[in-house]
Amino acid sequence: ASGSPGHDRPDLGTVYAEPTNDIERAIAGHMRQLFGIDRIGIHDDFFELGGHSLMAVQLVSRLRSDLQVDLSLSSVFEAPTVSRLAARVAELRLDGMEDAGDIEELLREIEEMSADDLRREIARELGAAGEEAAHG
Repeated sequence: ASGSPGHDRPDLGTVYAEPTNDIERAIAGHMRQLFGIDRIGIHDDFFELGGHSLMAVQLVSRLRSDLQVDLSLSSVFEAPTVSRLAARVAELRLDGMEDAGDIEELLREIEEMSADDLRREIARELGAAGEEAAHG
């Protein structure tokens, strides 16, 4: 219940299915606001509901802000249902966490190195990069 009554869910080719997690609830909530429809199921197609490219831009903008994830506009076209978009958001979050883990591990390794080891490692990396540039 969003406070203001919306329209009834249109007659779609899919049976209504309740959101099952926080990401799905967030996406369904934003779609409910955009479409003014009371219930959006996780298998309801954005475009079958009447969505168009301008609404897709609005949805992606809201989801980026609300879910703190770098969702692309093409995601709505490639994954036009709540459940598929939620999977995409979860995937992006997981990728972000893996990257953060790699960075943390690298920082720990650097902190444990002596200044001399660090200088040697940097010189080796710069040397390797220079050789690649010379041979590339």
